[in-house]
Amino acid sequence: MVHPVSRRIAAVERDLERRGFTLESGEAATTAVDGPADLTGVDAPLHVVHLVDGTPLTIVSAIANAAHEGRIPLLVADRWTHEETRDVLAPPFLLAGRRDGARAFYTIEDRIRLSDDSFACVGSHGRMEWSEAATDSDDPKLHLDVGGETVAIFDSVDELCCPGPEPTAFEYRYNRGDDRKLPGCHRIRLTPPIW
Repeated sequence: MVHPVSRRIAAVERDLERRGFTLESGEAATTAVDGPADLTGVDAPLHVVHLVDGTPLTIVSAIANAAHEGRIPLLVADRWTHEETRDVLAPPFLLAGRRDGARAFYTIEDRIRLSDDSFACVGSHGRMEWSEAATDSDDPKLHLDVGGETVAIFDSVDELCCPGPEPTAFEYRYNRGDDRKLPGCHRIRLTPPIW
């Protein structure tokens, strides 16, 4: 018996081949190359990946992995994860709800990649909290406070999107595989604004 997930992926792959794409199979995903750019409006390969669930972390990871490889994510969801996935992807991205004029976003465990491919960290101890400035704007300023001290301010939550903030947005940063211990440097877990 063919698993429903396999049938769904196979149907998507057949459709891409009919559109002129060449498929390259990989461990985690299939890459579709040399197809028409008018499908996405961007001349880049597609990263076809089945979502194993509809959690925000799974969805964001799939999108981030594709973007990091210079590919456009093509997410394949089954009927059980389809609605969850649409809710997470609907603009503004990762919005969980609103209360008293403030927006709440799904919490995900991820690092803040800066535009130079390093990662942000902070030199303060205490609880990390993201908050939006009270305003009538659809894109209010975003603050990161650590232990009651503001350590970063962004014009809007959009500044956390690819390619990420400039390295100067944070006092401290680190590189993947960097074994140096930075004094007082605590890695940030990206937790979008909460109520």
